[in-house]
Amino acid sequence: RARDHCSSRQKISARHERGHTRPIEVTGNLDAKGTIEMGKRTHLKNTVVKCASCARANVFDQPYLYHAGFSDQGFLYNDAGNLTLTWSCYDPAYAALVGGKSPWALTLAEKQKVEEALLPAPKGGRLRFSNLARCLHCGAAISDSIERCIYYLLYDGSIQTQDLQRHDHNFGQQLRTGTSATND
Repeated sequence: RARDHCSSRQKISARHERGHTRPIEVTGNLDAKGTIEMGKRTHLKNTVVKCASCARANVFDQPYLYHAGFSDQGFLYNDAGNLTLTWSCYDPAYAALVGGKSPWALTLAEKQKVEEALLPAPKGGRLRFSNLARCLHCGAAISDSIERCIYYLLYDGSIQTQDLQRHDHNFGQQLRTGTSATND
């Protein structure tokens, strides 16, 4: 049964139906041996997103598509769409920039303020609210930006600025020096 992966979080099969990006499918998950399980509901270890353009599997080390709203997190992809930055909406450095508003509720000017304050992405380019998640094989879009989708994917090497074990907030470490939020 095809569904929009931005409206339901755990399922074996999902598809964009609203035309935000090219259709994608979350087709299965890797079992302990590294093989893709199709059509089985199990405790998920990895999420596999099949690219609609090249039909190759993109494997993410996460059990399901993460919901930014449920976890009170923001996320941005880099220009290449192969790296994710995540942060807590309650991070003091983020709150100093935009007053603690949820990232998906920011105005265009507030989004630009956050983007301009960020360091360049480690894998090149900039981290932007409008950037899409992209296929690791052909570069086609596989998921929408935070502007159109609340679910996100974590690529290998992504920057997660919230340490959930120690309750640390490290968004300020991703900001350029001289940014007002670096005074936390």
